[in-house]
Amino acid sequence: MSRQEILKGQLEPLTLLQAQTDREMELENPIRFKIQTVGKCTGVTETMNQFIKKLIEEDTFQ
Repeated sequence: MSRQEILKGQLEPLTLLQAQTDREMELENPIRFKIQTVGKCTGVTETMNQFIKKLIEEDTFQ
């Protein structure tokens, strides 16, 4: 087996691993963005719910 064949045998799996890692990142980035967006929406929804509860309480006491 030549030196070139040995090196090629070592580089091919690394190339495939890098391609797989790149693809995983392409998939993970939109998922992370969506998770952050859902977190922000949850916070806003909780704030709105608290505001509505205060309005209802104020209306009930009047």
